[in-house]
Amino acid sequence: MTYLLFLSGFIFCSLDRIQQAFEDHAIYLSVVEVEFDPLSDRASIKIKVFTDDMEDALTNKFGAQISLSTENECTLEKRKIEEYFSHYFKLAINDGKSVKLALDHCELLTDAIWFQFYAPGIDPPDKISISAVFLMELFPTQSNVISITLDGKKQFANLTKADPTVIFKF
Repeated sequence: MTYLLFLSGFIFCSLDRIQQAFEDHAIYLSVVEVEFDPLSDRASIKIKVFTDDMEDALTNKFGAQISLSTENECTLEKRKIEEYFSHYFKLAINDGKSVKLALDHCELLTDAIWFQFYAPGIDPPDKISISAVFLMELFPTQSNVISITLDGKKQFANLTKADPTVIFKF
């Protein structure tokens, strides 16, 4: 009987430690895909985040509960989404000022959401600067993985709170 009590206590403590390990080592990750179309003066910017994290960030910034569980809700919150990303995501071309992003649409996945932005009036870039600190105000370990494509050439970067900006040269 003493052995069973010891064993059940050991299992309970082990499960508690495993749960704590998962809570202490949560992964906060987003994906950003930037593509420049050489035939137009427009850039496409897609940002994929976990839906619940984005809802928390928008709720935190605007002080009211925000839901993005349907594409209609995403459309209704368009202005707030654009304002949020204009503050936490900066894209600058050829040492110029930050490009203004316009939200085109949202694509909902099971537990994530793609925001499809576009930026009109883009000159052919030689140098692109990206600063991506979104979600880092809530999650200090957030990592934003950047993929940029220009003329069929891809470059990548991983942005963190400690290193939030990258400059791509083409």
